[in-house]
Amino acid sequence: MIHRKILLLTAMLALLTQVTAQVGYQALNYSMRTSSDWHRVEQTDSTRQSSFYPNITSDSKTLGTAFNGYIPINKADSLFLLNKKYQERSWFHRKLLKEHFIIVDTGLFYLTVDPLFNVSAGAGRFSKYIPNQNSPVVGGYNNYTGSIYNNTRGILLKGDIGSRLSFESYFYENQSRFPGYIDDFVNEYNVVPGQGRVKNFKMSGFDFAQSGGYLSYAPGRNFNVQFGHHKHFVGDGYRSLFLSDNSFNYPFLRSNLWFFKNRVNYSVMYTSFQNLNRLPTPTSSEAPFERKAGSFHFLQVQATKWLRLNLFQGMIWKTMDTNGKSDIDYNMFNPVMFVNPALYGLDDRNNALLGFGFKADLSKKITFYGQYALDDYETERFALQAGAYYFLFKSLRLQAEFNHVQAYTYAFPQNNRQAYTHYNEGLAHPLGTGFDEFLVRVNYRYRRILVEAQMLIAKHQIDPPNNRSDVFESDDVTVTIPPTNSNDFDQTNSNNQSPSSIFLELAYLINPATNVKVFLNGTHRVSYINYDLNLGFPNPSSKNIFIYFGLRTDLRNLYYDF
Repeated sequence: MIHRKILLLTAMLALLTQVTAQVGYQALNYSMRTSSDWHRVEQTDSTRQSSFYPNITSDSKTLGTAFNGYIPINKADSLFLLNKKYQERSWFHRKLLKEHFIIVDTGLFYLTVDPLFNVSAGAGRFSKYIPNQNSPVVGGYNNYTGSIYNNTRGILLKGDIGSRLSFESYFYENQSRFPGYIDDFVNEYNVVPGQGRVKNFKMSGFDFAQSGGYLSYAPGRNFNVQFGHHKHFVGDGYRSLFLSDNSFNYPFLRSNLWFFKNRVNYSVMYTSFQNLNRLPTPTSSEAPFERKAGSFHFLQVQATKWLRLNLFQGMIWKTMDTNGKSDIDYNMFNPVMFVNPALYGLDDRNNALLGFGFKADLSKKITFYGQYALDDYETERFALQAGAYYFLFKSLRLQAEFNHVQAYTYAFPQNNRQAYTHYNEGLAHPLGTGFDEFLVRVNYRYRRILVEAQMLIAKHQIDPPNNRSDVFESDDVTVTIPPTNSNDFDQTNSNNQSPSSIFLELAYLINPATNVKVFLNGTHRVSYINYDLNLGFPNPSSKNIFIYFGLRTDLRNLYYDF
C-alpha cells in the first residue's frame, strides 16, 4: 500500500513537470504590461502575447523585461541554495538591488516572498466639495492647503509547483489621506478607486484593505485554467473600453485555449460582481449586498506578423431578484461567443457589450491600436478608442490616445442592478460614460532612472434635458435642467465634470525583481462642472495641485487620473 502511494505521488509530480515553463501571472502595472513592445524586434512566432491581461509569464519568455527593469532573477540564487555566481555579492546587496526578499527553490517547488509597500507623503492646494445643507444641488467648492499621505503595507507570495501549477496571494493594508477630488470621490461612492470599501481614519483619512490571489493550471501546452480573486484588462491601450482593472477585485474562473501554432487565442471568463446596495430583507444583523454575475468571451487572431485582431463579448447577468433570492440563468455558462447576445439581445434581461479591437505594428517604431464597443444599436450607445505610440528611440516612447464614450453606454435601461459596474465603479473606463478624453503619455528610461509624464483633457457630454453621464443611471430617466430635485443633478467630483490634468514623475528603480522605486511626482488637475444652476456652461469648480515623495512596490495600476 505504501509503495502504491509513493508511485501515485511520483506519477502526479511527473505530470506536473511535463511542461517546460511556469504559468503564473505577469504584473498588471501598465509599464510592465507593455514592456514587450520595447523589444518586439526580438519576438518570435513562439512568443504568445494576448490583449487579455494579465498574460502568463511563460508566454512572454524573457522578452521586453528591460523596459521597466523587470529582469528575471536566476532561481538557483536562493536564500537557501546560493549560486556561486553571486557569492561575491553580500546578502544585503542582492536582496536590496537584485532579488526577491525570500526565495525557496527545491527544483520541484519554487516560492518567493516579498513585502509590499507605498510609503509616501506630500502636500498641496486642494478644492473640496461642500454641500449646501438645505439643498445638496447648490453646494460649492472650498479651497484649502494641506498634507496628504499613503501608508501601505502588505505581502506578496508567488510560486510554482512543478511546471504546470502556479499560484499567487497578496494583501494590502492602507491608511491614506487623499487630495480633495479623490476625497470627494470616496465620500460619494464609499470606495477608494480600485481598492474597495473604506472606514474613517483619524480626522480626515481613510482605512482600507485589499487582498487577492489565484491558482493557474496548465494540463497541456495549449490549455490553461485559472481561478482566483483578481482583476483583468482587455486591450492594448492605456484605457480599456471593454474590461479594465479600474474597479475592485472579484472572484473569477478563466480558461485559455491556443490554436494554429499560437496564432489564435480563445478565452472565456466567469465572474461574480457586487453592487454596494444592501438587500431590503436582511437575513442577518447586516444585510448582504446585491450580487450579479459576468461572463466574458475573447477571441484573438494574429492575422499577420504585424496585425493582431480581437473580438470581445461581455455580459452582466441577473442572479438574484429584488429580495435576494437566487435567479440564475444557466445559459450564462455557454462557452460559445455571440450565442447569448443573439438569444437575449443587448439590453433585455441582461446587459451585453460587444467589441472589436486591433493592434498594428506598422514598423519597429510605430504602433496603432483601437477598440469599438457596442452597447445598444438602436439608442446609439457605443464607445470608440484610437491610439498610437511611437519610439523616438529605444528608451523613449510617446503615446497618444483618444476615447469617446456615448452617454448611457455601460448603463442598463431598467435599473442599475445590471449596469457594467462593480463595487460602485465602472468595469471599463474610470470616467464612466458620456465623455470624450484625449491623453498624451511619455515614458523614458536611462539605466535605472525612469521618467513618466501624462497630459489628459476630458469633457463629459451633456445635452440637456435628456442626457446624463452617470453609468449608474438608467437611460429612461428624464432629467430636467434646472433640476427639480437633488437626484436630477450631482455637482460632486465624479459626475458631470470635465477634468484636465498634467502628471510628471521622476523615479529611480531600486529592485527590478519587485519593481521597487523611490519617486517624486506632481499633479496639476482642474475640473469643470458642465452645467451650473446659476452660471451655466462651463463653471470652474475644482483645482488640485500637489506633490508626492515616497517609496513603493509598483506592481499594480491605481487610476487617480479621472
